Amino acid sequence: MPQIFEHQPIVARTEQLGTLRAQLQLLKSKKGSVICIAGESAFGKTTLLRAFAGEASRDTEINVIYAECQAPVGAFNLGNLQPFLPFARALEELLSHESTTAKKKLALNIGMTVLSTIPLAGDLFYAFKEISRDVKDFKKDKSFKSTNPAVREYFDAFKNYSDSMPLVLLLDDMQWSDAQSVELLKALAAEITNLPIMLVVAYRPSLVEKTGIPLAGFLQDFKKDTAFIKHLEVSEFSLKDISDCCRALLKNYKPNQKFEEWLLVRSGGVPGIVVEYLRYFQKFSPFRADGSFNEENFKDEFLPASVSAAFEKQLEELSEEDRTILAIASAEGIESTAFVMADLLNTDVLTTIKKLRSITQRTGILRSMGAHARYGVRTTVYQFTKTFYYTHFENTLEYEEKLALHAQIAALLNRQFEQTDSEELRRQLAPYIAAHSSEAGDDELTKEMLLKSAETAEKVGSREMAETAFKEFQSREIETEIKSDLQEKFEKILADEEISDETPDENLLKTSGGEAVVKAPFDFQMAWHEIVQYHLNGDFKNAETKALDYSERFKMQLLTSERALFLILAARAATELSELDRAEDLCMQASALTSDAADISTECLLLNAFAAIRLRQNQFDEAHNFLLKAAEQSLKLPQEMRLLTISNIALLLEDRDPAQAAKYRSAATKMSTSLRFNGFAREALSA
Repeated sequence: MPQIFEHQPIVARTEQLGTLRAQLQLLKSKKGSVICIAGESAFGKTTLLRAFAGEASRDTEINVIYAECQAPVGAFNLGNLQPFLPFARALEELLSHESTTAKKKLALNIGMTVLSTIPLAGDLFYAFKEISRDVKDFKKDKSFKSTNPAVREYFDAFKNYSDSMPLVLLLDDMQWSDAQSVELLKALAAEITNLPIMLVVAYRPSLVEKTGIPLAGFLQDFKKDTAFIKHLEVSEFSLKDISDCCRALLKNYKPNQKFEEWLLVRSGGVPGIVVEYLRYFQKFSPFRADGSFNEENFKDEFLPASVSAAFEKQLEELSEEDRTILAIASAEGIESTAFVMADLLNTDVLTTIKKLRSITQRTGILRSMGAHARYGVRTTVYQFTKTFYYTHFENTLEYEEKLALHAQIAALLNRQFEQTDSEELRRQLAPYIAAHSSEAGDDELTKEMLLKSAETAEKVGSREMAETAFKEFQSREIETEIKSDLQEKFEKILADEEISDETPDENLLKTSGGEAVVKAPFDFQMAWHEIVQYHLNGDFKNAETKALDYSERFKMQLLTSERALFLILAARAATELSELDRAEDLCMQASALTSDAADISTECLLLNAFAAIRLRQNQFDEAHNFLLKAAEQSLKLPQEMRLLTISNIALLLEDRDPAQAAKYRSAATKMSTSLRFNGFAREALSA
C-alpha cells in the first residue's frame, strides 16, 4: 500500500511550498531536482514535508515516498552505523506499492540481495538467462558509474523506478545520515538532470556544522542554487505568522495583538512551541465563545510559565497508565514498535496495539506509521509527533528505569540476532543492539555489535563508518599491554592491505595518471556474473577455477555465505564435468562453512546442488529427498527460488512419475508467468 499522508494545516511557509510546487511541475516534465531544507528542531521541517507529500500524492502519476534517518537512541548515534538506511526504507515503501510490477520487484531482488537468490543450481540456467535479459533491458542506457558496487545498485534501483514513474523522495532528519547514504545522495544529485526524481532533503544546520557529520560534504558540493538545485530555510515565526497560526488553530479567533505578542515573546517564534501553546489554549481558552479576548483569563497567575508547564497541564487528562506507556515507548526511541513494546509491557501484540491506538487517537502525541519491516519482523510502527514529546517522556524515566528498559530491548534484539540464519538481518540488528546495550551499560555486548557494524562497513566500502564504529569501541576498551581479540579484529578490518600484482584491475581505484592507489571492496556481484557467464558458455573448467580462486583469495572480504555460494558454483561446474566425487566434496565444504550461520537461500541452493549430483549418480530417491527439503526451505524465500526448486522436481519426476511431474510443471509455468520470465516455461519445462 502507498504511504498515506494526513491533511494538516500549514502556515507561514508560502515561499517554501511555492518552490516545492514549482519543482514538482518540472518533475512532471521528467526533469529532476534537489531541494535542501534547513531548519532547527521544532521549526516545522517535518510538517512542511508531510504537507507537501499530501499534495503531491494526489497525483496518481507520481510516486511519493517519505523516509527518515534513525534518530539517536539516548546518547548513542546509531544512524551513522546503518548504511543506506533512509534509502532502504524508501525502497521498502516502493516495493509495498500495489502498482509495482513483478519485473521491478525482480530487479530489486537481484540488486539488494547481491544476487544470492538467483536460480543457478540443478540443471536450470534458463532462469538466469531470462533474468539477465530482463535486467539488461530494464537498466539500459545507464550513465552513472561508481567504484562502490552498493552505491551503484541503489542508484540503479531508484533510476529504474523513476524511469517508469516520476519519483518524489522526501528524506527527513538527514543530519543523522551515514556516509554511504550521503555518497548515494551525491551520485543522484550529480545526475539529477537526467533523472525524473525530485529529492527533498531536510536537516538541522546546527548539527551539520559540527565536525564529522557526513551530510556537510554534500551541502558543500551542491551549495549553489541552480534551476535544479534549491536551498530553502524554515525559520522562526513572525508576528504575522503567529496571527495566521492562531486563526488556523483557535475556533472563532479574532486577531488580538496582546495575545500574539505574548506568544512571540514566550515562544521566541519557534513554530513547534507556538503550536504547543495554542494546543494548551484550545483547552484553557482566554477567549469568549464569540472569539473576543477575556482580559481576566489572561493574567500571569492563570498562564503557563513555560511550554513544558503548558504541556504538563494538558497531560493531566492522561491516566497514569498512558504516561507509563509513553515513557516506556521513549526508551525505544522517537520511533517505537508494537513488537518491542509488547515485550516491554509483557502483553500480547494485539493488546499492545489497542493501548497505543487509544493514546494515538486521544492525544495526538503519537502517530501510527503503519506496518513496516523492523528488526526482522513486520510490525506496526508508532512515532512521537514532535521531538519535544519524545524528550519530555524520556526525561520522566528514572536512571534505573532507563537501564532496565534498554537492557530488555537489547536482550530481545539479541535473541533475534542469535536465532536468525540471515547474515543480512544480523548486520541490520547490530547497530540497534549496540545502541541499547550501550545505554544499558553493557559494554561487552556493545563492543561485539560495534565490530559487527564495522564488518558491515567493510562490505559496503565505507571506511568512515568502520572508523566511527572503532572510535565507539575504543571509548569502551580498557587499555592493556595485550590487545583483546575484538580489538585485533577491528584493526584487521581497518588495516590498509598492500595491492599485489595479481589483483584484478576492477578491484583498484586509480589516479588520473592511472596509478593504483587504493584497494576497493571486492565486487561479489561482478565475480558472480563472471562465473555464471562461464557456465552459460559451457566453459565449466574456467567456471570451477574462478569460483575456487575467488573463494580462497578474497576469503577475508567475503561473508561466509558468499564463500559457500562460490563453492556451490564450483560444485555445479564439477558436476557438469562429471567429476562427481569432487562436486560432492565441494558441496560438503560449503555445508561446513554455513553449518553455524547459514542463510536459507544459500541452504536451498546447496540442497539443489546435492540433488543434481545424486541425479547424475542415478540415485533418484536421494535426489528427490534433497529437492523436497529445498522446496520446504524455498517457501520462506522469494519466488525465484521456489521456481528453481519446483522446476527441478518436475524434471526429476518426468520419466519416473509423469502425473506428479505434470503438477509441478504446471505450478512452475504459472510462477514463471507471474515473474515475467518470458520463455522460461518454453525453454526449460517443455515436454
